[in-house]
Amino acid sequence: MPAKLYFHPISPPSRAVLITARHLDLDVNVKEVDLMNGETRTSEFLKMNPTHTVPTFVDEDGYILYESRAILAYLANRYGKANPTIYPTDARARAEVDKILFFDATSYYPALTKAWLPLVFHNRAPTETMIEELQEKLNLLVTLLGDKPFFNGQNATIADISIGASAIVVQSVFPKLWPEQLNAWYERLLTAVPKMAEVNNASVNKK
Repeated sequence: MPAKLYFHPISPPSRAVLITARHLDLDVNVKEVDLMNGETRTSEFLKMNPTHTVPTFVDEDGYILYESRAILAYLANRYGKANPTIYPTDARARAEVDKILFFDATSYYPALTKAWLPLVFHNRAPTETMIEELQEKLNLLVTLLGDKPFFNGQNATIADISIGASAIVVQSVFPKLWPEQLNAWYERLLTAVPKMAEVNNASVNKK
């Protein structure tokens, strides 16, 4: 039985997992979850994922995993043997990927959701403080990227995919905040991971 991904297109973490799965040619059934009507809070869903979040991944043998960046690492470890640069095995090279993933999870993405989600769910504009915080995190991404093609160097990794899945949110909702220096990185990422454009563009067109 194919793996299953519980997903919503508005969710950048969901998109990051779907992009990675497709990039690795993993056969996955995508189940779009009705977030607005509380489908993640049903007893059936909570048995799988007590944190009631998407993405939630169910592997072909029934193994269940949630938290998008953990899923990205798992997919790369389990299904990425033909694409070893996506999550390198060298301890220091992998630590560099993890560093960016953790910055994304604990710093950049929370700042983005704080500014963006009130617009989505409550039609409420972000405060000046929220905008300033998001701009600071975007500027830090520029610093972390430096003059490298990708965050880990020459090759796109799951860290690039995780950040790239949310890049389209900033570009479309907060275009004045998007640093010019990240444009070339994102264009390289679209070439290195063609499924990125497909999944991100489909999410925008569905809104």
